[in-house]
Amino acid sequence: MRILVVTPLEASQAGGPAQYAKMLSEAFSEQGHYTEVLAFSPYMKYRSGIRHIRFFFQALKQIQNMDAVIVLDTFSVALPTVLACAFRKKQVVVRTGGDFVWEHYVNRTGEKVLLSEFYTKKLSLNLKERIIIWLQRNIVVRFTSVFVFSTAWQRNIWKEVYKRKQTKVCIIENAYAQDGDISERKNVSQNVLWIGRDIPLKNVETLESAVDSLKEEFKEMTLKTYPNVAHEELPQVLSDARVLVIPSVSEVSPNIVFKAFAYGVPVILTNDCGLHHVLDGVVTWIDSRSVSSIETALRNHFDEEVYLHLVEKVRDFNIQRTYTDVAKEFIACLETHHS
Repeated sequence: MRILVVTPLEASQAGGPAQYAKMLSEAFSEQGHYTEVLAFSPYMKYRSGIRHIRFFFQALKQIQNMDAVIVLDTFSVALPTVLACAFRKKQVVVRTGGDFVWEHYVNRTGEKVLLSEFYTKKLSLNLKERIIIWLQRNIVVRFTSVFVFSTAWQRNIWKEVYKRKQTKVCIIENAYAQDGDISERKNVSQNVLWIGRDIPLKNVETLESAVDSLKEEFKEMTLKTYPNVAHEELPQVLSDARVLVIPSVSEVSPNIVFKAFAYGVPVILTNDCGLHHVLDGVVTWIDSRSVSSIETALRNHFDEEVYLHLVEKVRDFNIQRTYTDVAKEFIACLETHHS
């Protein structure tokens, strides 16, 4: 099969879609499929609208000899790509990684609305957000062959909003392989680690408040924040952490959790998340909007007896789901829904 993987980010850039596109395309190639990757980021130098038109024509050209197209985005990249696939009559899969409208709203307003509640609340969406929902519902969803969700949790959130038929949906969970070296963590630091994009929905200021309030109690506690970390830098950053905190308002399927586990690092994670079925009993769940909830979790991670128990849970966690597994499920999904 000839497959084009379309991604917001190039392989050299920091970010989940870049790594996902790289690893997925390599797994397809190992299974004997011809694969190309098309990234949207080089077109960001153009104005909005212009970049989408230019990308449409590039996609139109590149999909000509492809059997299927997999898009790792639901709007900016998906819209021109799905239209190009409709024009060429190509099978196109849209894989959701997050929620563009929810992210835009939280980052615009600073209001900490949970993703699980976003579409059921009466919120003052602006014109752009209403247009995006309309375009996703009437163009992206309408002309997409199959929607792929990484969690059933997000599938259920989208089900009523976008009215996608159940027969045109696949759930393909992310790769959860642990490829680190726990033995590297010989001396545990007192560092609280945060990694992510410096945007409101990542909610780092609530974590900062919690750490500040505990400074008198735990004088060696230090918050280390990394807004942009290249994939190859993660081992060094993680191996120097006592605990990784992910205080985002919501998270669909945060792969960084498994990277932390690979280095024996416990994780504190927002409870509005799609991975409860995988991580229950291993991570410490928090109400990320509550400073006191984060404080309680941090206290446990700085209590030596409790901490040793939490580290043991991480060491005992063993789930191996590779990109080979992910690629095989994409092929099965494409073959099942081929029209």
